[in-house]
Amino acid sequence: MGIINNSYTLNKPEDILSPLICDVPHAGTVFPDDFNNNIAKNELRKWEDAYVDELASHAPNYGIPLLCANIHRTYIDVNRHILDIDPKLIREDLKIVSINQDTNKLPTNRGILKRIGPNGENIHKQKLSIEDMDYRIISCYIPYHACLSDLIDASIEKFGKAYHINMHSMFSHSNFEDNSDNSEPRADFIISNNYNETCEPAFTKFVKDTIENMGYSVSINDPFSGGEIVCMYGNPKGNVHSLQIEIKKSLYMDQLTMEKHREFKRLSYDISRLLKAVAWWSQQSIGK
Repeated sequence: MGIINNSYTLNKPEDILSPLICDVPHAGTVFPDDFNNNIAKNELRKWEDAYVDELASHAPNYGIPLLCANIHRTYIDVNRHILDIDPKLIREDLKIVSINQDTNKLPTNRGILKRIGPNGENIHKQKLSIEDMDYRIISCYIPYHACLSDLIDASIEKFGKAYHINMHSMFSHSNFEDNSDNSEPRADFIISNNYNETCEPAFTKFVKDTIENMGYSVSINDPFSGGEIVCMYGNPKGNVHSLQIEIKKSLYMDQLTMEKHREFKRLSYDISRLLKAVAWWSQQSIGK
């Protein structure tokens, strides 16, 4: 059953056989008409997790609900805290309490509304009003999270628990985005659980072992420990186990042209195998 909201697409199988849920928050390609962007869209697209929704598209075949954001992340980023807003982007005086308790700094360009492009230029032609900001949150951010929350609640009700995979892609090197020294290659996959805070260790181990058994390298919580979504929903004590997976873009696409290369089909097949295996594993966990 496919449900299309302007802000997201939900592919939900009629028979959900396991407590596994998958979401893809950064593969959206839609730029709404009111975006008023100052940077060419083809440049902004370099920030998206290109084709990850396609890589995960086999999920419903194994009884796994698949939620994908439709809206481009530079319009609004659903994988950020709702209060993580750069006040320099808003015309009116915006009083925001910092959500970064470690540094006690106000939110920056990595929040739900991006202000600065990859070369330091403004993404928007002009600042946003509070009404503009509220519209993006109400029309895009809240519906996505309401849908994901409903999927998790339904899994808890049916199976007594929920396992959640949050899927992304990443550049092959730590500094690839700014074309500087690419001396720090990343693993093929990075899986993140906020240092065992968002899911039980057995879930992380099974995913890691399954990926490695397919011949890929895997890193855990290095350099990514988990974004807002897994930290928001992951609650092992409440039987909700959330895990973030980052896939190296060079495994399936040209990182400069954003075109798929010949290894895309192989990776797509392997991601399908991964999802099938995790669905089986999560099904075996029911009642334990």
